[in-house]
Order: sequence, then structure tokens, then C-alpha cells
Amino acid sequence: MKKSAAYYFIFLYSLTVNAQDITVQVEYPSTVQAGEQFTIQWRVNSGDGEFIAPSFAGFIKLMGPHTSYSSSTQIINGRITRETSYTYLYYLQAVNEGKYVIPPAAVTVKNKTYYSDSLRIDVTGSSVQRQAAQPGANVQPQNAPQSAPQGGQISIDLALSRREVYIGEPIAATIKLFTRVDLSGINEIKYPAFTGFLKTDIETPPLTSLRQENINGTIYGTGVIQQFLLYPQVTGEITIDPVQITVLVQQRTGRSDPFFGDFFSTYTTVPQAVASKPVKITVLPLPGSKPEDFSGIVGKINIKAGINRDTVNVNDAINFKITISGNGNLKLASTPPLKLPPDVELYDPKIIDDIRNTMNGTSGQRTFEYLLIPRHYGDFKIPPVTYSYFNTSTGNYERLTTPGFTFHARKG
Repeated sequence: MKKSAAYYFIFLYSLTVNAQDITVQVEYPSTVQAGEQFTIQWRVNSGDGEFIAPSFAGFIKLMGPHTSYSSSTQIINGRITRETSYTYLYYLQAVNEGKYVIPPAAVTVKNKTYYSDSLRIDVTGSSVQRQAAQPGANVQPQNAPQSAPQGGQISIDLALSRREVYIGEPIAATIKLFTRVDLSGINEIKYPAFTGFLKTDIETPPLTSLRQENINGTIYGTGVIQQFLLYPQVTGEITIDPVQITVLVQQRTGRSDPFFGDFFSTYTTVPQAVASKPVKITVLPLPGSKPEDFSGIVGKINIKAGINRDTVNVNDAINFKITISGNGNLKLASTPPLKLPPDVELYDPKIIDDIRNTMNGTSGQRTFEYLLIPRHYGDFKIPPVTYSYFNTSTGNYERLTTPGFTFHARKG
């Protein structure tokens, strides 16, 4: 969250109750600009009481409270000292310029209520429209599908890069979590069958923490659960069933013992099931009649070929390679057929893949390595190899052709 040029002030208000010092620390900006988002954070050193937030009249409450807890214990000369701190964080947005007073927050301990100081905030006009990114904002990678929450406190979304594709054309998919409540983790993920698609996973970092993201004026904790590519294998309208997850919602159930209590004893986790919406995709057939040498590749590719030597002894091997490189469903590429003289023995090719999957699709190269063995001496020709694919950019089939090669087999 972008802070204004104003300094943040911290006020310490001390109280004494039954020989225990209770303190309330408040951190907030004294000056913000109209339209700016900011935070107010109260820290209370007692977990035995109830925190009561003030009215935020004149401001928009975007999110909160986010509650956190910290504790430390020291033993000095046999004396045990325990310090605790409860933090209550609110996200607000200034609306109109002017001078505003936020009333005191209250802490109720053992049926007694104690108040912090009131907060004075000056909202100034903004002469420049600003769209500053918040710290920790979830920046979408280029060409990644955008997503949005469905509404409610917790939701997940299956965002797709496109909803209408040719058969074999990749769709980038992102499963993303949105929450406005505290979570302790994800317990279970159930993926749909993805019937009619070939699914290829993209390496996705494990979701260990959430980032704050401002979506239409509302702040969510967000995180990417999984990214992958879908390659449609059938035509028509296909429905992807919902992705289902079970999250663990962190709920506070009571107060810890003021001296020996454990932080975890004051919270419980409640499982909650969440599902994305079904998604419909229209898969178009490839147009017209496919060429006889169609490779099955949908995308954009290049081809090259070569032999490792042009002179061998009879019954010695020649290595002939064809490499397909570019973007598309390369792992579905068919083996290029070779037409060789009958005196040259041909073995099935060894296939070597160097292929990468990203949110921009599949790219890299597939190499077909043929072993050719001449059984008689003489000169032999390897005819040019043709290889067709469907170019999604032009909407047409395109044919690639390798050069021809000649080699000589001599008597051994």
C-alpha cells in the first residue's frame, strides 16, 4: 500500500488494571490524499479483553480487522516475564478532503472498558490521478489470464486465457484463491476430469502466503494455487466442471491463559468447501481438408535437417536428424516419413524433446534422430521431407520442406 508523504504517528496510551500495565499502540498516517488507501493498526498487550473498533465515518472501510498475535517469554534470574501483543489491522480509503477525527478504540478487560486516544487525519486534495501498486500486490505475468473473485468471503476462480480455440490450440489456465478472512491453509484440492483435454502442468511455486490485491475497491488476500495448459482434443462446446477445494478458516474460540497459555489454544480451524464456477469452451475444428503430410501441430514452427557425414562404408550407420522447433503442441507432433532407396535400411527414430511449458504456451523443439544403414555400395539420396502444420496466426495450413541430402557408401 502506498503511503502518503505524511509521517506515521504512534501513540502509546498506558492504563493500569490489577497491577498489570495495559498498553494500546496506534499506528496511522496523519495526512492522506483523497482516494488514497491506508491502514490503521492497533496493538494491545492483553489477550484477556475484547477489542472494539471505532466508527470510521468519512472513510471507506475496505477490509478488516486482520488479527495477529505475538508472544515472547524471558527468564531472568529465575523470574519469568511474558510479553504478548495482539494486533488489529484495518484497511481504509479516504474519500473527500477535509479534517477528520476517528473516535477512540476500546478494550474491555474484566468488565471494564478502556479507551485509546482519538485519531486526527487530514485528507488533502489530489492534483494527480494515481494508480500506485500496493506492496505485495499480485502482479499478473504478461499474457496470463486475468481473474476476479466470485463474491463472498472466500472464493476460487478458474481463469482461462481464451474461451474459443482451434482443436489442439493451448489454453492457459490459472486456479486462484480469493479470501477476506484469515486462513491457515488448504486441506484438499479436487480437480475436474478435464474430459476432452490434454492437461499439461506448469511448474507453480507452492502457495505458502497470500498477497493483498485491490479489486474494484475491495482488498483480498490472493494466491495462485496451480497453473497449467489445456489442449482440446475434441471439437464442439465443452464444459469444464468446477474445481473444488477445502480451506481451513482460522477462527478464534477463546482467550489463552495470561501466563502459560499457548497461541494455538486460542484458535480453531474450520474446514470450508469452495468451488469455482463451471466454464464453457468452444473448440473449433481445423478448416478444410488436412494435407497428407499434416503433422498434427497447431501453432507456429520451423524445420531443419542434417546428416552427420556424407561418406560411409557399407553396413555402417549414418545419423540423419530432423528438428521441429517453435510454439505449439510439439509433444503431439507426428514422425516425419522418409522415402529411402530399398538398399538403405531405416530404423525407427529416437525422439528427443527439449520442450518448456509456460503461461504463453508450449515452446521448444522435438528432434527425430534416424539411423540409416546402406547395405550396398553406391550413391544414395535422401529426398526432401515435407511437413505441414496449422498456423493459428494466419488460420491456414503451411508446409515446411527440408533440403535433400546425398551420401556415398563405399565397399568396406
